Amino acid sequence: SKLVHPSVVSLHDCYLSNGAVFFVHAYYPSAISLASRYLSTGLGSSPLNEDILWCVVLQLLSGLQAIHAYGLSCRVVDARHVLETERNRYRLGSVGVMDV
Repeated sequence: SKLVHPSVVSLHDCYLSNGAVFFVHAYYPSAISLASRYLSTGLGSSPLNEDILWCVVLQLLSGLQAIHAYGLSCRVVDARHVLETERNRYRLGSVGVMDV
């Protein structure tokens, strides 16, 4: 069975083609990375206030707790791989990629 949690981007498939590994994750068309939204200096970036920070932290900790409860680990949490999707939902992306 697969890990399903609202704070983790679901991995649907993984396959090998021409010596390269490909991962198929859930698609969120309006998603933006945490790095692009709050840590870059370009268009679309905005300041990260305390309310948003707590929202992000609690959701990511919930996702990490689910990953650990499933007997898995998350080796790297990178702001470029944390996605902000609809209604201020933050999701851990690229989970399991470092294990391949």
